[in-house]
Amino acid sequence: MSMETVATNVKLVDIGDPPVSGRITSVTSLTRWDILRRVALPMVVGVFLALWAWKAFEHGSTYWGILLSVFAGLALLGGIAVSQSLAAPCPYCGEKIFNIARERNNQVIQCGKCYEYSTVNRGILRALDPAMCESNSPGFISPVYRSNIWPRACVVCGAPPTRFASISKTGASAVQFFVTVGSQFTRRGEVVGIPYCDRHQDGIRLKFRQSNKMLLEWCSLRIMRRYLAANRPA
Repeated sequence: MSMETVATNVKLVDIGDPPVSGRITSVTSLTRWDILRRVALPMVVGVFLALWAWKAFEHGSTYWGILLSVFAGLALLGGIAVSQSLAAPCPYCGEKIFNIARERNNQVIQCGKCYEYSTVNRGILRALDPAMCESNSPGFISPVYRSNIWPRACVVCGAPPTRFASISKTGASAVQFFVTVGSQFTRRGEVVGIPYCDRHQDGIRLKFRQSNKMLLEWCSLRIMRRYLAANRPA
């Protein structure tokens, strides 16, 4: 078993709401280069896993043959789905955002570069209004920064903080389990100094991507954007 532990220190800063972009961009079909760049990897992985599954069946390993076949199918279907999606420049940073579904309005989508959220309606991508996006359960995603500077505000409502909480998570990596053929791989993350007022708690969750990158899930898009703004210069 291996363990990854990440902890952060308490740092507070007074910071207001960053401006909301007024830019709008148009949704377009993927270019040939986009399709090649985004579809090649899942298709190659799918074919490789399919061949590996065939070899497993040949050697009498039914369990691994079925498991590899499932992963191969998922990779191939993912590649096909990506090729049918649309794209548009992010209203904030201009980075191209992929995986926009066809003929679907009110789709909320996040930029993978700046982590800002936008919404798609009638072929137009525009910034999501943070004032309209408060949730009872965490769902807006940001990275965990090692500098980890918190806005001096409750992470749920923005009121002055009166206490500070911590969250931790331990879990197994499915990818590592698969790659190491069943060997256990455990990872652990911890984030401390989360500011809350007396009225709120549990406004943030901690999660891992399969790449082992730690992420925070927020109830408040508004406070999440303050957190992003406070940590970007660092």
